[in-house]
Amino acid sequence: MKKLSIAFAVLFIFAAVVPVAQANVKQLKAYREVYPDYKPKCSYCHVDEKPKKDDGKHDLNAYGQKLQELMNGEALTEEMIRGVGSHEDFEAAAEAGDDMSALTPAENAGKTTAETARLVEETRDLVEETKDMVSQTQEMVKQTQTMVTETAAATEEVKTMLADKTPEYALNATQEASGE
Repeated sequence: MKKLSIAFAVLFIFAAVVPVAQANVKQLKAYREVYPDYKPKCSYCHVDEKPKKDDGKHDLNAYGQKLQELMNGEALTEEMIRGVGSHEDFEAAAEAGDDMSALTPAENAGKTTAETARLVEETRDLVEETKDMVSQTQEMVKQTQTMVTETAAATEEVKTMLADKTPEYALNATQEASGE
């Protein structure tokens, strides 16, 4: 009888825990479908990095609250996630001073899309500037190599001229070259 009671207790606990875990897996899967390059973390939606239902550590942050507002008791969908935007865009907008909690999901999506487009354009401009700088640097390296070659040739000419005019210099230059 004691074994049967333990079995029922384990079964009850398992039944109570599994639906919550499955809901979280479904939510994470939906987020990954919309944003495959990101690996969502609990802290994307929750105040605490490892949320627990007790001790108030299950509280939602602004992003999680916005998603929950859209869910309205229903399952989280990819459309809802797209409506709010990525966690990173949401956080960037919040850091920029935008009041993300006052925006509707559509406004938020438009705002983050516009911000993302602006950042992409700035990045493209920076890439072009960098390419120009690399080309300029390569040209300067070629000019420097040419100058080094010309300087070496001129140095050899001067040594030859001095050797012809100064026998002692020729002796010293020969000794230096041989390492004596």
